[in-house]
Amino acid sequence: MQTEPTCEGTGTKIYRCTHEGCEMSYTETVQAAGHTWDNGTVDNAPTCIATGTMLYRCTRNGCTATKEEVIAKDMVNGHDWEKDEELSTEPSCEYTGTYYYKCNNNANHTKREIIPALGHHYNETTVPPTCVAQGYTEHVCSLCGHNYRDAYTDAPGHNYDSNEDGIVNVDDAVKVREPDCINTGILRYECQTCHTTRDELIPVLETHNYIGTVTREATCTLGEKKTYECQICHKSYSVDSAGALGHNYDKNRDGVEDENDYDVIPATCTERGSVSKTCIRESCGKTVRVENLPALRHDWDEGVVTQPATCARDGVRTYTCKRDGCGVTRTEVIPMTPDSHVYDGGVVTTPPTYSRTGLMTYTCTVCGHSYTEEIGRLERDDDDDPNHGGAGDIGNSGGNSTSHNSEGRCSMCDKYEAIESSNSPGITKFFYSIVHFIVHLFATFSF
Repeated sequence: MQTEPTCEGTGTKIYRCTHEGCEMSYTETVQAAGHTWDNGTVDNAPTCIATGTMLYRCTRNGCTATKEEVIAKDMVNGHDWEKDEELSTEPSCEYTGTYYYKCNNNANHTKREIIPALGHHYNETTVPPTCVAQGYTEHVCSLCGHNYRDAYTDAPGHNYDSNEDGIVNVDDAVKVREPDCINTGILRYECQTCHTTRDELIPVLETHNYIGTVTREATCTLGEKKTYECQICHKSYSVDSAGALGHNYDKNRDGVEDENDYDVIPATCTERGSVSKTCIRESCGKTVRVENLPALRHDWDEGVVTQPATCARDGVRTYTCKRDGCGVTRTEVIPMTPDSHVYDGGVVTTPPTYSRTGLMTYTCTVCGHSYTEEIGRLERDDDDDPNHGGAGDIGNSGGNSTSHNSEGRCSMCDKYEAIESSNSPGITKFFYSIVHFIVHLFATFSF
């Protein structure tokens, strides 16, 4: 790899070692190539009384440098040149100047003159070294003030050898602070040349003035702790100075820890109980469970029928826990008994007669179910009057004044009828017998 030189600038060429694993290289500076000028073009043609200028351009790629050369004038008639102060520039230490002239004989005739750079005019000053700073020679240009330094001399360093014995040690220092267990001490050295000072620290002391106090009393689970504190720096540390006391479960304080010291929570029907012991030491109160008591479960009584079963619905038997303080109940279903009807006393739905049986209907007062029983036929009484239109007290009002059922029996057909009468059952029987008798007469005549 290399950097190509330009017309005015140097280039670089890098050489690398070709041995395997070697990364060494070095760089070589390639000198500037210099300009390659073309044949030039006339920039300002000479006149008979003035020279001309030829402009040359560098032909290297990327270079835009130019230069001019004077073309000799054809003839010289002589000029009376006067410097143009407004246009002219003076040379400096590093840059050229340019003077412009115009001819007093012909204002159209001018010329330009390049004035070389003046170069620096340096004045030298030698600056001696100090304890910590180098010495040097300073060069300052009297024309432009440009400066640079060279001829450096090393700083000798501080001289702390106060007793001039050739050795710098604690004997050359002044102790300005004694060390203790908190602060470092200070040794101060003073330079015999510039009188600056340097401090050196003396390590803190490793010994302390400790006083111990009890910072934690012994408890059931923790031992006694004692803390030691330095009276100078207040540094402290703690140590366990005694063991833990252990728990004391002797609740009745008889010197023996046994079951008489236990706390019992009785089991209930549904909740477990427990046997535990509690430490009696102040500020402890730790409780340890010794035993778990299982739940007792309910002790049911024989149960009470709280809703009897019927022919229409199930019944309920309620059981109650007999344990003190419980009183919980549970129920069981008593299946209904379809055949256990509760019937009323029965109602005659078909009265019996001398010629046929009657019916008695019984109805369940719970579900309404009913059944019938037969009523035997009536038996004829020997005391009945065969000439009477019907058995009964016809014409005798008898009975009471409220609605009731009356009976009549036809002596001709032995037909038995239940006659409803609301006010006068005797009269009703009488008319019924007459009507019944007339019916029989018509039946007789019809034959």
